[in-house]
Amino acid sequence: MTSACPDQRIRRILAAALIVFPSVFILVFILHFRSLANFFIFRLHYVPRSPDRVVAALIAAHNQWPLIHDPHMIAYLALPV
Repeated sequence: MTSACPDQRIRRILAAALIVFPSVFILVFILHFRSLANFFIFRLHYVPRSPDRVVAALIAAHNQWPLIHDPHMIAYLALPV
């Protein structure tokens, strides 16, 4: 009976990971779009934004957007799951 208890605990942890891991990456995918209309704008090739405009926008935000809300940071922190 003692071996069943740790086995059940591991199964529950793995079951939770199977739910949490895909859910986090679906959230990360959704956070890449500012609105639903942006989801339907298709581009055939990637056009990078100029770094000077990105840095200027980050400076102008005055830390109103914490780094934890960055989709890439959320994905990075969810990798151990």
